Amino acid sequence: TGGDMFRVVAVRDGTKVTLRGSFLVATLSAGSFHEFSSISSAYFAVETSKPALLVQFSKGSGADGVVSDPFMMVIPPIEQYRFSYTVSTPASHPVSFSSYVGIIVESGQESGIRVDGSPLSLSTIWNDISGIKLKGTTLKIATGAHAIHHVVPIVKFGLTVYGFASYDSYGYPGGLQLQTGCSLIPSSSDIDECATNNGRGPCQHFCNNTFGSFQCSCRD
Repeated sequence: TGGDMFRVVAVRDGTKVTLRGSFLVATLSAGSFHEFSSISSAYFAVETSKPALLVQFSKGSGADGVVSDPFMMVIPPIEQYRFSYTVSTPASHPVSFSSYVGIIVESGQESGIRVDGSPLSLSTIWNDISGIKLKGTTLKIATGAHAIHHVVPIVKFGLTVYGFASYDSYGYPGGLQLQTGCSLIPSSSDIDECATNNGRGPCQHFCNNTFGSFQCSCRD
């Protein structure tokens, strides 16, 4: 059958896996996993009580007759969403791919998404995600590199990139905000991460506070 498979891998014992807006589907021990399938057009959120890894497996042509090949893609958690991404598709030679981006953003912030500097078409369909204040959409993109961002730098959104060709495919997360303590929900005020440790914050030498983040630098 068609659709996609998902695997949740637990890092710690007693990890509860819940489909947001639905029900508890598994309680996992460290290193164990829970798998489930979904139709490709579905939008849903997976919530875990402890750190876990979520992986998506796209099926091949034999599953649904669609021109493609299987691929595996890590799905970033909302804590690692960014406000800007630079992504690229494969070249059009020797095979030509049909490429797409999947976007997940906070409900009410959809109009701020820009693709290569342009707003999305008014006909773009945004889908509600049950149990959480997020919306998702899928956009077809041309071959080449693309810059995708939100006009409000503190609004973070999720982005995945994937594509299909004749018995070929690819998929990858658009990027990760690899820091702790970040939040998807925007705030009207900024936290000064450099305020502690004599102005150095979490840095060893110098700390420069930026809106929604910080930058470390070293002595010459």
